[in-house]
Amino acid sequence: HSLRGGRMAQSEFVDVNSKDDVDDEERKLQDRLQQKRRIVLIAGPHKTGSSSIQNNMYRWMTMTKDGVDEDKYEDVGQMNHVILPSWSWPGPNIIYDVCSEDSEKEYMHGKIFYPFVEALHNCKFAHRKIADYYTCKELLDLYKFEIQYKWDKGYNLAIGTEAFDLVGSFQKDGLKIADIIQHMPTNTTLDDFTVVIKYRSPRVSHLISWYHECCMKDMSFRTFLVNEMTKFSHRGSRIIDSLLLVQKFLTFGLNVTLIDISGVHEQGYDLSNVIACDVMDAPCTDKKTIIGDNVSPEIKNVKKGGSFDFVTDEHLDKIEKIIRRRDCRFQYLRKHPKLNILYAKDIFDIFDACDDDDDGISRQEMSNEIYLVGKEILSKANDS
Repeated sequence: HSLRGGRMAQSEFVDVNSKDDVDDEERKLQDRLQQKRRIVLIAGPHKTGSSSIQNNMYRWMTMTKDGVDEDKYEDVGQMNHVILPSWSWPGPNIIYDVCSEDSEKEYMHGKIFYPFVEALHNCKFAHRKIADYYTCKELLDLYKFEIQYKWDKGYNLAIGTEAFDLVGSFQKDGLKIADIIQHMPTNTTLDDFTVVIKYRSPRVSHLISWYHECCMKDMSFRTFLVNEMTKFSHRGSRIIDSLLLVQKFLTFGLNVTLIDISGVHEQGYDLSNVIACDVMDAPCTDKKTIIGDNVSPEIKNVKKGGSFDFVTDEHLDKIEKIIRRRDCRFQYLRKHPKLNILYAKDIFDIFDACDDDDDGISRQEMSNEIYLVGKEILSKANDS
């Protein structure tokens, strides 16, 4: 219990004087353990609805249908009211408490696994107080203990953070998939895992969204195109490279579900609901809403604005074509036996437009070509 810390888990609230409650909880545990269970890693990348998805997952797995935090209940029998009772979002309670103090964002509970990846990734934290409380080893031990604890209690696990896109880093210190799996439950196989990755289009809109997130307060879009493709170690090109992320998880031997966001929107569905209904097999209506959830899924962290002076539709079209040529390198993945593509729309249109003998371009080539478009826009601005 000392490893878990903070608020107590639901199983620890059982009234030991109530034999009926104890027996009921034991029956539920045995039922869960007899079911085929899964671990779903919701892996980003950045700017593909991650904040909204994480917030909704946390709510569905820890809040009751009447909007009360599950840890407020002292009667374990009342836990039947949790929206997804067979699933756990296994963040350590004590880290929830520290992270809640660390930010004014109301949706920090959904972000609980970002420090997990930062601890795995050379222990580099983004100015978080959590680093003042724990060493990286202590932090990783907390996560590993909680993840194992919830698995041993018979839950399916959902673990999500956009920081998993660091798997797609070309730097020597990039995030290793093996390190992630090492901190998952010990009594599992690779077939127990499903990795969810989202694909955003138009492709240039993904890059623009990252500009809104990282840089619009400090620079124009044209400056961003030049700086982001050089000074920041191709961070922007990593974030839009969803298909490389798919390739890396597949190569490791994991099952991957790729969701084409354009197809989800065409159907009028919510992305969080789609993951719950189509990936996690939650009980849902034919309109892809979770049965019993009376609250609309929340949309978080949508940013707009910035300076797009001297940026024309022609420039944006050039960037779109460059990124699509990068995607052509991965068109062979559509036939991979461990890849399931949901709501395919724009992604298949992009693949179909690739020449059969076109191997696409490398990430370095994509970065260089986008950089040149930025230089072209800067030149136009200077000439004016």
